[in-house]
Amino acid sequence: MSENLPTPSGFEQTYERIRSVLSEARARAYRAINTAMVAAYWEIGRVIVEQEQQGQEARRIRPGPPC
Repeated sequence: MSENLPTPSGFEQTYERIRSVLSEARARAYRAINTAMVAAYWEIGRVIVEQEQQGQEARRIRPGPPC
């Protein structure tokens, strides 16, 4: 039942514009998320360094169950 139906005039152009808007929005969202994650990791590193400089040992995170 899959027939090749004729597309209305301008439909493909409209579809491509919508697709472009979504693609650009997705790219902006990825950049914003990446920026936020870099800032979070930077802050985590700063907290660890501050704790080490105060003579306190930072807790070590180990993957998996404790040995």
